Amino acid sequence: MLDEVQRNLVQRYIILTLVRQALEKDFNTLQASSLFCQESLHSFLTERMHEVGREIGALQRALRKQQLTIKKEKNDGFFTKYSYYFKGYEGTFSLLNARLKHDALTYMKRHLFKLETKQ
Repeated sequence: MLDEVQRNLVQRYIILTLVRQALEKDFNTLQASSLFCQESLHSFLTERMHEVGREIGALQRALRKQQLTIKKEKNDGFFTKYSYYFKGYEGTFSLLNARLKHDALTYMKRHLFKLETKQ
């Protein structure tokens, strides 16, 4: 069973991978479009992707140190199922997709775009 610290590492890792996927999708959409201020948006998204990448790297090192691996299993539209492996033990948990989306958006607003959010 995971303790609170390990559970927080897992949740942060999952949220940050979702944030990275969203930024990459936005980046690819931006490259395919022709906007007036495309260069500044391009550099903004690139900086944010690097920022998220550095944080994911730090989380991966912390997870390796804890001997903890995470694997996304399936997404049924409402829930996403994840498996974790910890020192020979295996477990699964499901997270509500709406909650994942909310947490990823909250992270982006607070940390990447420096916006205040209401709790």
